Amino acid sequence: SLANLYSKTEDYEKAFNYYNKAVTAALDLKASGNAAIILGNKGDLLIKMNRPEEALEVLQTAKKMLDESHFPERFTATNFLTQGIAYAKMNRPNEALKYYELSLDIGNANNSTTIIMNAKAERGILMIQQKKYKQALQDCRASKKTAQAINDTEYLIKTCNCLYQAQAALGDYKAALNNHQQYTEIRDSVYNETNIRKITQVGMQYDFDKKEAQQQLIIEKKNREKNQFRFALITVGLLLFGVYLFFKSKLKYQKTINLRNQELQQQKLKELKQKNKLAVLSSMIEGQEAERLRIAKDLHDSLGGLLSTIKIYFTKSIANNNNTSPSELTQKTSELIDEACIEVRRISHNMMPHALSISGLKGAVEDLSLQLQEQGFQTTLEINQLPDNIDNTKQIVLYRLIQEIISNIKKHAQAKNILIQLFGYDKEINLIIEDDGLGFDYDKAIKKDGLGLKSINSRVDFLDGKIEWDSQLHKGTTLTINIPL
Repeated sequence: SLANLYSKTEDYEKAFNYYNKAVTAALDLKASGNAAIILGNKGDLLIKMNRPEEALEVLQTAKKMLDESHFPERFTATNFLTQGIAYAKMNRPNEALKYYELSLDIGNANNSTTIIMNAKAERGILMIQQKKYKQALQDCRASKKTAQAINDTEYLIKTCNCLYQAQAALGDYKAALNNHQQYTEIRDSVYNETNIRKITQVGMQYDFDKKEAQQQLIIEKKNREKNQFRFALITVGLLLFGVYLFFKSKLKYQKTINLRNQELQQQKLKELKQKNKLAVLSSMIEGQEAERLRIAKDLHDSLGGLLSTIKIYFTKSIANNNNTSPSELTQKTSELIDEACIEVRRISHNMMPHALSISGLKGAVEDLSLQLQEQGFQTTLEINQLPDNIDNTKQIVLYRLIQEIISNIKKHAQAKNILIQLFGYDKEINLIIEDDGLGFDYDKAIKKDGLGLKSINSRVDFLDGKIEWDSQLHKGTTLTINIPL
């Protein structure tokens, strides 16, 4: 974040140093996907510093790490786009065009208007350099339309300038003049906004210094004109003022003490309520889990054993009938019995997963990730610095919470990629689950009595946690949850 801020303020050397520190920190945490994203930003910075060859090396390294991390394709599209810009800076238009079109293909495949806008704008600028003005006109018009819709000033400036050059070259001087005026106005507004901030800061400092100097002159003049009587009067006034401040300070101190005592009492009351709530929750969860265990055991031992016995008698019955080729009905019945046995084992396992009781939360989540992969999902799991002393009740609640979120993704999201991050940090457990599915409008969903969302929110709220939903239609969903230890 610091590197990004320094980059925006054009302090490139500081930005470069902070990007290097960020990459090192990400690699130390074995978060190669995050390191790849940071390297992509570093590559963009090197292009701004007119070092495209170095930028290309960094971007190619980032691309390899993205492939290994199985991150969503939008990060790969951004990497391809930046590589194209680097090739363009190196006067290698064929390679630049190739990577612009790779980025555009991903944008079209994922219906990402931002990626499409960026790729078409950069391709249009490249067409201008190659004097292919009609192609440039088509790309930059499409990109400008999107930039206006989302108010992207950077690409508005680029596309207006691109259209101005293309239309001027094609002889459409009226349209060229219009785009040049827009380009100039937007560029000047950005430039003027920056300058106004600087001028305002200088002006405020000047006014402050001026007023301070005037006050100093007045004080010096009064000091020269003071007489014995005024001095005595001021002394008495200062004495009275000192007495006033003393009593005021004493009263303020007393109020502060009283306020702190109230805060301590409220804190103790809150902690007591929290302990009682956790005790109720613990008892409730223990009862639920005991009932789950009983049902799972009954399913596995009783119903599972009964189905296995039915299978044995059914097979024996077929053998006694001396049927060399069993009928289709017989074969279908045998398959359904096998399927019922598998389903009973699956339900039993979901109700009381062995990994949670044997390996704890980490092992259970890893087992859940493997199940998702077996079901055809591209799953990325990252678990770092998870505390060993997590309360058993919280482990169960967290596991059930993750189960419910994954269930919602499988039912509604139509996602292909799922990212699960579980970190322990500063007496908190941080859970991030991201998918590249259909996404949804959270406000509308919660108003339509979305029981799944309310159930997830209530679980987090009961643990005094914080939850943040970030979802857009056709752009996937990111869920961030912080649970205090």
